[in-house]
Amino acid sequence: MKEIIVGIDFSKGSIHALNYAITIANKTNANILMIWVDSFSEKEGLLIKEQKLLKDDICANFNEIIKLHQPLLKQGTLSFKIRSGRVYHEIARYARLNKADLIVVGTHGVSGFEEFWVGSNAFRVVSSAPCPIITIRPSFNINKGIKKIVLPVDHTPESCQKLAFTAKLAEYFNSEIYVLALYSNNLKTINRKVDENAHTVSQFLIQKEIKHTVESVFTDDVTKTTLNFVEIVNADLLSIMTEQVLKECISRLEGLETEFLKLQSQYDKRELILQEASELKKIGRIIELNTDNKLIADRIRNGEETCERSEYKIKEFKSQILELTEGLTELKSQLPDLSILAKVKDWFTVLKTYLSANQEYTKEAESTQKEIKLL
Repeated sequence: MKEIIVGIDFSKGSIHALNYAITIANKTNANILMIWVDSFSEKEGLLIKEQKLLKDDICANFNEIIKLHQPLLKQGTLSFKIRSGRVYHEIARYARLNKADLIVVGTHGVSGFEEFWVGSNAFRVVSSAPCPIITIRPSFNINKGIKKIVLPVDHTPESCQKLAFTAKLAEYFNSEIYVLALYSNNLKTINRKVDENAHTVSQFLIQKEIKHTVESVFTDDVTKTTLNFVEIVNADLLSIMTEQVLKECISRLEGLETEFLKLQSQYDKRELILQEASELKKIGRIIELNTDNKLIADRIRNGEETCERSEYKIKEFKSQILELTEGLTELKSQLPDLSILAKVKDWFTVLKTYLSANQEYTKEAESTQKEIKLL
């Protein structure tokens, strides 16, 4: 291994990824190149003078990192590059041009698709990377090294393509590999392919004299089963292919559409509630005009204001639903293109936000209805 690329944004997660890369580089005698991508100077309309100040600041930060971390690198050199453009595109492009052996990026543990494994830019890098890539969470204890590796195998030939690199890592770290044969249906022909792939992997590891075990499991949820297995064996690394990520994305997209239908149903429910509340508001106005009771009049006005806020939110939410509908349609038509995978994660995050907002607005609409009925 000659060169490892580390994506740096100066967050704790990216510095954690750098330390992990150093651990690997010390086993492989590799150099480490840190890349920071300026993705906002042009977008934010920075002046030339401001861009220069930003660049000087970035260089100063990199020099400080090198000062602190170069002594930790036993053989190789630690350097940096500054690029401009989209983060994932520039990291992947540089890795391709310089024939990098490995990319290491940190994740931020944000919500959305992260129960699977990724943060936004980390996900995009994986989708377009020309070489193996390791994503690492900030909470992972890098001092453990890589003692245990889980290598899932299904019926597809792609699930074996990661074997050579995974075995090489295992040799560097004297790791044990857990081969997990996954049966996702009851078709004997398909399951025989799983058996063949698991046998091929096992024979390869035997030839390399790499300690390993083979486990098999029937499952309706490959992702959940795999992650549960990772926890059970306390693994340090999970080795998967981009094609497997694609299958997972398609599965999750189907789940997304189911949740979207629920979202539309809740939206219709809230709209009916608000229509009824609006009618009650008109009655409340008549009552207010014919009463001298200040307390009742104040309650009516408060109810009206709450109802108006809900009506404004429902209009806003309607445009969000339309946007989500267009996004789902676009995803379904473009999923065969791996570059669209990043959007899948984005839409899951959007959906989660919309569902949360929808529940909040529905409760407010119901509360408004009850409040006005009390008048």
